[in-house]
Amino acid sequence: MFDRSPHVKPETVLHIATNVGVRRFDLETLIITDVTRPNAINAFGVDSTTSGRLIVSCWQSDAVFVVDPRVDASRDGNFEMLAGAGKHGFADGVGREAKFFGIIDLVVVDSERCAYLADSMNQRIRRIELPPHLF
Repeated sequence: MFDRSPHVKPETVLHIATNVGVRRFDLETLIITDVTRPNAINAFGVDSTTSGRLIVSCWQSDAVFVVDPRVDASRDGNFEMLAGAGKHGFADGVGREAKFFGIIDLVVVDSERCAYLADSMNQRIRRIELPPHLF
């Protein structure tokens, strides 16, 4: 397992993007749990919105997902694709109309209600508008 792009929450919880999904590390209890079902998504970057939902970049599927860590990770229903066509390419667009190639990290900017991501193979920094219900 490769750990990538840790995200520390003020309440001492660390979310870590790994090649088998997103993991939650409680810094007080030192307990590690899966936020997504193992091997559900190959996470590469993770950040959170003010509501606690996680925005996750996935290198393998060239997509961005929203993950609700409050929903049981054993179910598939705790994440959904937010942007990306699921295949390599370059295209601006909304939702699945957008195409990326090698998303390596992202950061959420709550004040702008967006995420910026590093689309490495297209050599671009891309901006994704996030739906209001994520905040």
